[in-house]
Amino acid sequence: MTHPDFVQRERERETVVSIDKSIPFKSVIFRRKRRERERKTPKYALGNTSTSTAKDIAYEWVSQKWVDIDTNATHNTFGNSVSDTANTSRETSANPQTVYVMETYWNLLYAVFTNPYYEAPAYRTGTSQGFAFTSGTWKGYGYTAIIDDEANSSSGKLVNGVRQWEWDMPDIGGGRLYSGANNWIYFVPGTAEDNGTWYHSSTSTGGTAGTRNGRVISIGTSATFDETNAFVDGLVPYGDIP
Repeated sequence: MTHPDFVQRERERETVVSIDKSIPFKSVIFRRKRRERERKTPKYALGNTSTSTAKDIAYEWVSQKWVDIDTNATHNTFGNSVSDTANTSRETSANPQTVYVMETYWNLLYAVFTNPYYEAPAYRTGTSQGFAFTSGTWKGYGYTAIIDDEANSSSGKLVNGVRQWEWDMPDIGGGRLYSGANNWIYFVPGTAEDNGTWYHSSTSTGGTAGTRNGRVISIGTSATFDETNAFVDGLVPYGDIP
């Protein structure tokens, strides 16, 4: 089966909006029907020609949502993941980073693309969780990281005006290393999700800073772990969090 392309059209030229090539409909590209610089609702047609009106979708500047404007009985819906094909919503959530387009005849994923209008937030908070070490002496001793036992610690706490997240470790002999205001590991968010700093310290300041290789953190020879495992849904906090 041959599938249509989505092409971004501006009167004089067409440019491709990158589509996730891992899905079956790998040839899908957007056809743009109005110029962005006119600041009108940019309309796109999912079809083989620029004049096709089938599968029309549009981006709304005010709501920051992609919406389905196809009037055909077999129209588009938008999911929240590649497997969310049963979603009946004809609009996305506000400011989605990735857009998942479904079609309603076969209830299949039709296209996945990075939202060209996405605006990254100035900060992102997160919810911490316990996690395992992938290597290092702490792993060899059977240690894991557990959420700090202070109240509401999973939401982070302010230390000298900066919100950070802390973890204890269970002591093999019982109890924690450490408890109360003390901790074993803490994380200070950076300006992006992949440049925060992890520390090994029994207090909320100072200590030994870990090193990173992408999202993998090493604290000397003591521990190595993937930082995305330390937060719910892998959402690592960043920015100046209030």
